[in-house]
Amino acid sequence: MQYLKALVIGMGVLIVVCVGLLAYGLLSKTGSRSSLNAPAETMSPTEFGHVALEGHAGCVIAQTTLKDHRLVLRLDGQYDQHRARCQKTIVIDLNTGTVLGTVTLGP
Repeated sequence: MQYLKALVIGMGVLIVVCVGLLAYGLLSKTGSRSSLNAPAETMSPTEFGHVALEGHAGCVIAQTTLKDHRLVLRLDGQYDQHRARCQKTIVIDLNTGTVLGTVTLGP
């Protein structure tokens, strides 16, 4: 009976220690993000004016994605009578307004 009491007390202490370590780990991970402590002006992109992108008349923006101050545009559509499609992905840096690259799907 004494061994059973010691085992239950030991497991209770182990559970409390593990929950404490889990809480410490979660708090230390969320507290170390630099974006939480960064001032608002460094997080927003600067104004870069007008950006002209190349494209055909039938091309439309099918999807946009924003991540890490980069805008990813996926273009799609038909631009001539031969059913040629403009399937293109363009990556734009929002801080400078420059086109970082394009990916074109062609024959």
